[in-house]
Amino acid sequence: MKRVGKEGAAGAGAAVSSLLVSQRGLQIALGVIWVFEGLLQAEGPKFSRDYPLGTLAQSVMGAPMWVNQSVVAGIHSFVSHWPLSNLGSVLLQVAIGAALVSGPLPARLSAFRWRGPW
Repeated sequence: MKRVGKEGAAGAGAAVSSLLVSQRGLQIALGVIWVFEGLLQAEGPKFSRDYPLGTLAQSVMGAPMWVNQSVVAGIHSFVSHWPLSNLGSVLLQVAIGAALVSGPLPARLSAFRWRGPW
């Protein structure tokens, strides 16, 4: 049986780590996906007044009663101004995606970033 020494283990670890995506690469990928999702939200049928109570409300028909009631209650708060609410959602999603793709915040804004509990 052939034993792998420290050199073999280090070589295998280096090969695996070169396949992993960097944190910045992951950030760019998520930003692109978020922008794409925002553009999908901008489809014409999603701006019609029938969309919230037609398509969205029907998507929870087989769900438990508490899920159905909570989704329908959330939809009703946006029904009267649905096209504006949808436009706001599109702009917010595209802005978040663009911020992820553009890179780290400038130093003057870094105080507003969440640093976590540690």
